[in-house]
Amino acid sequence: MLKCLLALALASSTLSSRAGADELDRAIEAEMARQQVAGLTLAIVRNGEIVRLGAYGYGDLEWRSKASPDTRFEIASMSKMFTGAAVRILMDEGRLDPETAVSRYFDALPDSWTGIKVRHLVTMSTGLPASTTGRSSPSARRAIAKWEEGSREAGTSANTCMRGRTSAF
Repeated sequence: MLKCLLALALASSTLSSRAGADELDRAIEAEMARQQVAGLTLAIVRNGEIVRLGAYGYGDLEWRSKASPDTRFEIASMSKMFTGAAVRILMDEGRLDPETAVSRYFDALPDSWTGIKVRHLVTMSTGLPASTTGRSSPSARRAIAKWEEGSREAGTSANTCMRGRTSAF
């Protein structure tokens, strides 16, 4: 689905003057209906300049609010591939070492997390629960205790969030 929409956006960047914006709008709306896409926004950038900005469908189905160029959609796990690619590039450039402790990039981590390395974030094996909001929460205390015991739980969103922040350096 994403490939289809990207192809439509790329095609629109090469449209001649005879193929106007209405044709692109119809093509996008038809593909959205075919793929059952509730809403999307797009920006077509050429030479660093936005040449087309669009919003289609709904930004929030529950409230039935229309999408706008400012709509922020939840992207969930779609960011993992971009974060992973950014981390790999930084590693290849020698700017990020997988054996570096994440405490180098984050302030005020619990002492018990000093063993968490970048590679734990990349492999999603930190052992952190999906939410560690407030270190005094029961799930955060369990995560700290598990880390101290050497236990690792794979595949949590906390790993992805921290990995994304690490790759921004």
